[in-house]
Amino acid sequence: MNRLRTYLAGEAAFPILVLFLLNAVDEFDTRLFEVLAPDIARDFGVGVGTFGFINAISIVVVPLIAVPIASRGDRGKRMPIAILGAAAWGSFSVLTGAAPFLAFLMVMRAGSSMGKVVNGPIHYGLIGEFYSPRSRVRAFGLHSLANPVGGVVAAVIGGALAEAFGWRLPFLLFGIPTVLAIVVALRLREPARGTHEVVEQPDAPPMREAWRTLYQLRSLRYQWFGLAWCGGAVVGIGTLVPFFLEEEFGVKAFGRGAIIATGQVIATLATVAGTAIMQNRSNERPSSALRLLAGAGVVAGVALAGCAAAPNLALFLVPLFVIFAVFALVTPGLASITALVAPPELRSMGFAVGGVVALGGLPFAIIGAQVGNTSLRWATALMTPVFLRGVAYFFQATRYVDDDIARLDPDAPHRGPEGADILLSARDVTVSYGPVQVLFGVNLEVKRGEIVALLGTNGSGKSTILNAISGLVEPTGGNIWFDGEFITGGVMYECVTHGVEYVLAGS
Repeated sequence: MNRLRTYLAGEAAFPILVLFLLNAVDEFDTRLFEVLAPDIARDFGVGVGTFGFINAISIVVVPLIAVPIASRGDRGKRMPIAILGAAAWGSFSVLTGAAPFLAFLMVMRAGSSMGKVVNGPIHYGLIGEFYSPRSRVRAFGLHSLANPVGGVVAAVIGGALAEAFGWRLPFLLFGIPTVLAIVVALRLREPARGTHEVVEQPDAPPMREAWRTLYQLRSLRYQWFGLAWCGGAVVGIGTLVPFFLEEEFGVKAFGRGAIIATGQVIATLATVAGTAIMQNRSNERPSSALRLLAGAGVVAGVALAGCAAAPNLALFLVPLFVIFAVFALVTPGLASITALVAPPELRSMGFAVGGVVALGGLPFAIIGAQVGNTSLRWATALMTPVFLRGVAYFFQATRYVDDDIARLDPDAPHRGPEGADILLSARDVTVSYGPVQVLFGVNLEVKRGEIVALLGTNGSGKSTILNAISGLVEPTGGNIWFDGEFITGGVMYECVTHGVEYVLAGS
């Protein structure tokens, strides 16, 4: 525990230990189903296309349930939700092993997705409160380590048990660790909200308004777009790989488990080393950390193409293990960026809404699974351009992330002392029309009751700064507040509701 506290820059170790355990036991179930997919498919007389459909059901269920649960978490306590979610997915996992027919199995897999419902938005929201930005990337990294650790246990032990006793027994046995993790979690207290960043609204708004507020954040918006494309490819690959190993290279259950376990070990090492680098980058400049993640995504995209073209098992495993390493680094890195951007009162919703947007990539996964019925190589190759298109959106998000994070700084200049009469504050605003930059870091402050005139020659940017304030153009940098509310990137009708009006000359 002392070493863990040192790794976390002196911050408490018990919270991340509890969340790690809850995440790990859910991963037992997820990886078991992935590793044993060919065995389960044979038992029920179905193929890879059906398993792609089963995975798709779970993917749809997760975000649709996650949004209302995250909204509830932002409005109240989150630890009870985390514990109840663990109890739910543990029950569905055990019942997966007892499934008598295919329809029952589908329902159990949809129910087991409760793990992803709470381990995403609820756990991530809690980590954002338990840990400050100086150790948050490391905390997210430790939380994500539960995925490879749980995956190794499930792949090796579950694969061995399945080969000896059939695929059902591992699901029945792995319910025990979930019970033990819940017992430990009951000791963790709920953290205070807004400990490290500014709470922009005293109470979390309704879901529709929360969506609009989060979508207004430019970097978060582009990350969501990226998740839609990348997520579709990742789900498709997760479905295809076990079948690829068996049908192309003849790898049986234990061998598949050993391969995936090796990949998880590599992912563990990549997470430990990568999050340390990410933490340093994030402390210096968050956009630099996000740019590093996007670059790693390019490497993963090239590796996907390598898997599709591999002529033998050895040349298939090299790019596969590269993908394991990259995904292990990207997951905690993106989570930490989102936790920095989303305001504390909407943090869980920020993660949950991202999951809903990611549904846009689901057709790619379904198409990949159907193509896999004919050719697993072409199906894998199809995922490569899809994934790389998503990576391009992450590069675009790097332009805005620093400004989106700066607005939550408790010491931001626009806030001033308590009761200050600043009505309008624009800080470091930049605007470009295509390749032409018009505004270069404009600062403007108007006090309540004050009249301010902007003077300048034609083309100097007077109308442009007013357009940015009014929502007619979106700033490419900087932030704007009106009457204490963040309005950067808001569309015109939203700015009007805040009290911003724009009257043209001669009106």
